[in-house]
Amino acid sequence: MESTKTQKMVLAAMLAALGMILNLIEIPYPFAPWLNLDLSEIVVLVAISTLGFIPALFVCICKFFCFNFI
Repeated sequence: MESTKTQKMVLAAMLAALGMILNLIEIPYPFAPWLNLDLSEIVVLVAISTLGFIPALFVCICKFFCFNFI
């Protein structure tokens, strides 16, 4: 089944929302406490592999602007 533009747009919006939620979770590395593992980057990798560059850029921008300017 071929995905339509609407399905891609909805999937990008869902991935952006998931990225915003996962942006709140930061796990410090045990050997380097000043470094944090950001789980929201996994969502961006999924977006770029399934949807392409432009929707993944949308996910990154939404993830960045949501919590950095509130």
